Amino acid sequence: MWQLTPKIHKYSRHNSEIHIVLTETPFYAESGGQVGDTGTISGDGFSLTVVDTQKQGGESVCICKTSGDVTISSANVRAAVDMAARKPTTYNHTATHLLHAALRDILGDHVRQAGSLVAPDYLRFDFTHFKKVEHDQLREIEKIINAQVQEDISVSYAYRSLRRCQSQRCDGAVRREIRRCRSGGFHR
Repeated sequence: MWQLTPKIHKYSRHNSEIHIVLTETPFYAESGGQVGDTGTISGDGFSLTVVDTQKQGGESVCICKTSGDVTISSANVRAAVDMAARKPTTYNHTATHLLHAALRDILGDHVRQAGSLVAPDYLRFDFTHFKKVEHDQLREIEKIINAQVQEDISVSYAYRSLRRCQSQRCDGAVRREIRRCRSGGFHR
């Protein structure tokens, strides 16, 4: 588990849920098609299961399930991400970048991501293209991705401006500044 010991900034009750905003969070909030983190938040006399993390009004809100009456203190808490879910989600996130790069290599630079869902157990990648992907093209895309996975190349990150990413053919250039991921020389 990846964890921090922040304080509870604020919280609110919603039926059997407690929504918590921490002063500092290890939890990734759902964004860009990637599911929000799960885990636990525990403190003096209580332990809550984080079932989702969402962005609300610029804050990361941990949605916690509770049964019965729970007394929450704003003292330091232990916030721990469920790495059994986070790790495969990050692998699938990287796979979307590999898929996008392979699609552009085989089908052409006109291919753009049109949506995605990245979860621990699967991914969905929507993209633009003017016709159905042919069977032989699909096999070539699979070969490219599998070759990259077999190389087990480490992933590195760098922040770049939107203009620079567009000039370098980055696949995720949708904000003014994005995190640019690189796996060897292959995906952007």
